[in-house]
Amino acid sequence: MKAEDDEEEHENSSICCAAIRKGHTAGQGLLRGLAFFCLRLCAWVWISGVVIWPAVLPLGFASRVALPKGGLSCALAWLVFGAYPLYLLGLAMLVIMSKWVLVGHYRAGALTIDSFAFLRWWTADRLVTFANELALGALRGGPIYFAYLRGLGLRARGYSRIDTRHVSEFDLITLGRRCVVAEGAKLRPAAAEAGLLYLRPL
Repeated sequence: MKAEDDEEEHENSSICCAAIRKGHTAGQGLLRGLAFFCLRLCAWVWISGVVIWPAVLPLGFASRVALPKGGLSCALAWLVFGAYPLYLLGLAMLVIMSKWVLVGHYRAGALTIDSFAFLRWWTADRLVTFANELALGALRGGPIYFAYLRGLGLRARGYSRIDTRHVSEFDLITLGRRCVVAEGAKLRPAAAEAGLLYLRPL
């Protein structure tokens, strides 16, 4: 009788320990999910800031200097020939700087989608996509856009005409001389499969 009671007590304690471990694991998963949500929120704030900050000084100069001293025509001329090019230059420099700080060099391999490395990749990818869609689309197909992609890490043996906005994981892309990449083509070495992000040279 005593042996049966001891066995039942041991079984109950094992069930309690398993429940505690399960609850501890669930709590850790909840905290991890909350931490990743906060980090993604901070990433979106940074991405929005990168797109907005370069416009602050040129627009401030237009409203405080060009408009009061030169009138509307002078302010408009400044916005078209001064502010807009400065904005594009500042945006491109901030995007390039952010990519190198967040990711550095892209390397071939696999990333789990719940890892910090994947979050850094995601932030850099969203930033580049957002900037290309919102502001840098007018430069596609020209030498300035090519130089911008080279600054992000694209490898090329000479000048190439790139008309597409679908370019990412730049360090894994190598182009030959005088390549032409048409609009709509995708230079994306990353592919997601079964909970993993695979980065492969292209």
